[in-house]
Amino acid sequence: MALVYAAVSQTWAKITGGKTLVTLQAVRMMQARLAVTSAKAEQELGWKRRPLRETLADEVAWYRSERLASQSAAHTRATAA
Repeated sequence: MALVYAAVSQTWAKITGGKTLVTLQAVRMMQARLAVTSAKAEQELGWKRRPLRETLADEVAWYRSERLASQSAAHTRATAA
């Protein structure tokens, strides 16, 4: 069904000169069964996985240290509970 929608979208865009909402190539890519692993990064760069919560906490701390984010009262209340 998505392929039909993409074909119609592309054809309509060509006829009207408008923008294509979704392309056949994009639908095919979304339907592809791609297998991706982190094995190469682990082997060649020594990269190690870590818990998402820990990673996000470090990201937030970095943004705050760079003054790109501020401590919000809502966040303070949520983490105190």
